[in-house]
Amino acid sequence: LHARRVLFYRSTDIEKRLDRLTEFATSVGARSRAVEQLHDITNELLVNALYDAPYEAGYLNAPPPRQHPIELPADMPCELVYGTVDNEIFVRVRDCFGALTRERLMEVLLRCARGASAVELDESRGGAGLGMWRIFRQSSRVIVAVSPGTSTEMLITVPKTGVLKKNLRTW
Repeated sequence: LHARRVLFYRSTDIEKRLDRLTEFATSVGARSRAVEQLHDITNELLVNALYDAPYEAGYLNAPPPRQHPIELPADMPCELVYGTVDNEIFVRVRDCFGALTRERLMEVLLRCARGASAVELDESRGGAGLGMWRIFRQSSRVIVAVSPGTSTEMLITVPKTGVLKKNLRTW
C-alpha cells in the first residue's frame, strides 16, 4: 500500500491537487487512460464534495455556481486519499456533510442509464448527474458510505494497466 492524504478547504486548490495526483499515477506506472480517468473522477468527486454536499446538507442556502470559489471552515474539510494497491489506483473523497441519499444517487444513475437523450439538466442541483454517471462507468470499483449528517465517502479504483473488463465491475 502506497498512499497520500490531503485535506481541502478551498475549491481553488483542486487543480493543484489534481496535478499532483496525475504525477503520482504516472510515477507508479499507470497507463495514460487510467491517469485521465483518475483526473476526471477525482475532479468530479471533489467538486461534488465542495459544492453539492454543503448545499444538500443545508450549509449553503443555494447551490453555488461552479465558477465561484468555495471555502470550507477549518473544522469541515474535504479529505482526499489516493494510492495504489496491487494493480489498482484508488481515490477516496470524504466530505463532512453526509448529505448524499440513496434515493438521490439512484435517481441520478437511473436517469443517466436511460441514455443521453433522456438526461435533462437539473438546475436545482447544478447538473444532470452525468459526472456521477461517469464515475460509475469509468471505475473498476465504487464504494459509497454515508453517515447521514456526518460524512459521505466515495472510494473508487481504476486498474493501472490493462483493460477494464466489464465482468470485473463491482458496484
